[in-house]
Amino acid sequence: MSYIVKTEKLSKQMHKQTIISEVNMHVRQGEIYGLVGPNGAGKTSLFQLLIGLWKPSHGEIEIFGERITNSSYSYLQQIGSMIGEPVFYENRTGLENLQMHLDYMGFYDQQLITETIHRVEIEDQVQKPVRNYSAGVKQRLGLVRAIALKPKLLILDEPSNNMDPMGIKMLRQIIWNLNQQYGITVIISSHHMEELEQLADTVGVLRDGKLTEEVSVRDIKEDYFRYTELTIDSSSQVAHLLENELQLSNYRVISDSTIRIYASTIPTHEIVKMLVTHGIAIHEIKETQDTLEDYILQTYKGGDDI
Repeated sequence: MSYIVKTEKLSKQMHKQTIISEVNMHVRQGEIYGLVGPNGAGKTSLFQLLIGLWKPSHGEIEIFGERITNSSYSYLQQIGSMIGEPVFYENRTGLENLQMHLDYMGFYDQQLITETIHRVEIEDQVQKPVRNYSAGVKQRLGLVRAIALKPKLLILDEPSNNMDPMGIKMLRQIIWNLNQQYGITVIISSHHMEELEQLADTVGVLRDGKLTEEVSVRDIKEDYFRYTELTIDSSSQVAHLLENELQLSNYRVISDSTIRIYASTIPTHEIVKMLVTHGIAIHEIKETQDTLEDYILQTYKGGDDI
């Protein structure tokens, strides 16, 4: 399997504190990879390691099939990134800021720059000094800077920060088009789970600097999102019957009177028939579907703000 990004036991310590701990990350070429986790989980730190702003304390990074060392720099020419809030020369115009960056990168395709500015919808702003920009426009300018070179790999850290709903919708469409039309691999962190649910092929779950899970969004939808929720008198009694009578284990007790059955191969009416046969009173049945946010929160056991 072809991985455009691969890490092995990647770790970073700072001031005797472990920021990133033995992360094994696998990003397939051509996919959109969503990185999620609570505030302070280490998402930005992991991105800084990938683009060389920080050097690992331990472990390995492989990008484009190349093992990254402290002297590796050429691979960065194929990466576009926006990590944290973008920084510009405030007294220069947006266009001048872009031109300086692209000149530094040895890129001189003015037509492509113009097309990218149009794509991100800031034509009416780029001739103004950046000091006059709102936070949302600065974010859009940072996005132009990240994608103007049509990189092989695009790394975006909370790119929808400071954007209004129309900006978020525009961002989602841009990422989708870059991925589908040009085959650009995207790694994106976001607090907007509904955006990742629509965009991401794979989700990596980061907590306390550890990557606890990498899972296909399609698999989540098939195995977790769809469920049947039963309201009954005793969840423990129903759980016992599900396991012993139907050999079902893919369920979750929500409360003393609520139980959810996920992606069951046994039809709901057969489950109901079995329960009624055993004298279980069923007060309500709901066929419903969870979201990616629900799944992530369950992964964290309902714990943190993501």
